[in-house]
Amino acid sequence: LRPCRCGAGDVKLTLGSVEHFIRVSRQPLRSDKGEATGYLWTLRDITQQRLAEQMRDQFIDAATHELRTPLSNIKAYAETLAAMKTPDLESQKEFCNTINTEATRLARFVDDLLSISSMEAGSLSINRQNVDLQRLFAEVVGKVRPLAESKSLQFDADLSPKLPELKLDKDKIIAAVVNLLGNAVKYTPSGGRVGLKVAAPADVLQIDV
Repeated sequence: LRPCRCGAGDVKLTLGSVEHFIRVSRQPLRSDKGEATGYLWTLRDITQQRLAEQMRDQFIDAATHELRTPLSNIKAYAETLAAMKTPDLESQKEFCNTINTEATRLARFVDDLLSISSMEAGSLSINRQNVDLQRLFAEVVGKVRPLAESKSLQFDADLSPKLPELKLDKDKIIAAVVNLLGNAVKYTPSGGRVGLKVAAPADVLQIDV
C-alpha cells in the first residue's frame, strides 16, 4: 500500500477476487515546541461508500429513463389527439387509455421515489389495518392489466376464492406486488404471458408471479 505523496487519497486493493477501496490521509505530529516529529496516518475502508455511490449513479440513470419514457408517451399521444381534426370515438378511447396508463405508471414511480427517500431518512411508517384481500388483489389486477395489454401480453390472475382478511399496510402491499408484476410485464417479450396466483394455505399468504 503506497499512499500518494500529497498525504491523502483513495487506494484500490484487490484481495482475492474482491476489490476494496481505502481512503488514506495523514496529519503532522508536533512536539510541545511546535517541531514536526512525524505523521499520523489514517486508513479508512470506504468500500461500502463507493458501492453506495455506484448504486446511486445507476439508480439515477434508471430513474431518468423510467421518467422519460412515460412522459414522452403522454406528450406524443396528447399531441396526436390534439392534432386530429375529427377523431373517432374508438381512437379517442384508445389514446386516453394510453395516456392514463402512462400517467399511472409515472405516479407509481414517483411513489417509489418517495418511499426510498423515507426509508433513507428512517421515517417510513407502516399503517396496518384490516384489509379484504379479495378487493386488494382486484385493485392490483386493475392496475396491471392495462400495462400488459399495451404490450400485447396475456395476463392471467388466479385468485383463491377464500382469501382471508388480514391486518396489513394496504398501500405498501399493493405497491410491492404491482412493482413485481410491472417488472414481469416490462421484461416479458410481446406475445408472452404474465401470471399472478394468490392463495392463503395454512394462514400464510402466498403470492406467485
